[in-house]
Amino acid sequence: MVPTFLIVGFYITFNKLEQYGTPYLWKRINRLIQVTIFWVVLQFAAYYALVAYLGKPYTFDFKADAWHLFLQGGPNLPLVQGSVFYYFIVLIMLTFPAYLFHATRNIKWFAPVVGGAIFIATVVWLEARNLQGKGLSYWRIEQFFVYVPLSYFLRSRTPGQRRKLFPIFTVLWLIFSVQDVIIRQGGGNPNVYSRISLIFGSVAFVS
Repeated sequence: MVPTFLIVGFYITFNKLEQYGTPYLWKRINRLIQVTIFWVVLQFAAYYALVAYLGKPYTFDFKADAWHLFLQGGPNLPLVQGSVFYYFIVLIMLTFPAYLFHATRNIKWFAPVVGGAIFIATVVWLEARNLQGKGLSYWRIEQFFVYVPLSYFLRSRTPGQRRKLFPIFTVLWLIFSVQDVIIRQGGGNPNVYSRISLIFGSVAFVS
């Protein structure tokens, strides 16, 4: 589950930044870029190989522009469909706001105010879209920003405080899971990662 991986991954990232500072930021970005290039090139190679082998109705024309191809981690493969390497793009782009939270850790108001604003804005925006039955595509980075402040928040809590949060987020997960079912039964599509239930469920899981 991508949200859970993000929360845990940035929890570790904050620990590494605390230990090694800014040099770790560039080491992480460099490593992620190398891994991303390798797998995205492989995705393109697989795309061209499959299209050449399968022939029509598949063509070498991409349905997405260059920016969307980048965010998706490469083209959709014939038969297989979407690339999973969008995850690396998400990690690269979210590492910078994660560093911002680390760099401003001594400014007491920053994390509660900015993190809280990101959380509220994300929940309200996604909820509005979900109620309209218009969830975001799985690779859209806007739906993942919220996991940076959530990870930072959980890291700042003690194990006892996190345990107390578990029942709260579990109840919220159940409520919004029911909403997901209702939306789908009504013909809407909250999609994979733009569901509010996933936000609360991920936090409950790592609490």
